[in-house]
Amino acid sequence: MKWVTYRSDDGERAGVLSGDTIYALPPGSALLDLLGGGADGLRTAGEAALRAPAAVVGLADVSLTAPIPRPPSIRDSLCFLDHMRNCQQAMGGGRVLADTWYRIPAFYFACPATVLGPTTTRRRHPEVPGRTSNWKSPR
Repeated sequence: MKWVTYRSDDGERAGVLSGDTIYALPPGSALLDLLGGGADGLRTAGEAALRAPAAVVGLADVSLTAPIPRPPSIRDSLCFLDHMRNCQQAMGGGRVLADTWYRIPAFYFACPATVLGPTTTRRRHPEVPGRTSNWKSPR
């Protein structure tokens, strides 16, 4: 089951995407709220949306947002070891990671206000030099 959050003339809504059709939940239902019900809650809500949707809209007629447009927090870790080895090698340090990487993985909080949808244009501040190729995109 593929969950989406979208924006249309009716505002922001959550729904289940099947093919090119979105089967919407009732207004005010957010994917973030459904996550609290776990896998069973998501499955039940999704089946209900497919069986008796509050609205049916075409994917081409709406704008997708991030599935959870305003998360309360974002946590991430640097635990893709091949990526870390490649970065270290690119900086001239070789591919062997220090034992610390295996004992205490780097962990950080990201800013939840920076979440973008799959069609949102990313802009960088004109005073920020360099590339932005390290941005994470939901695509």
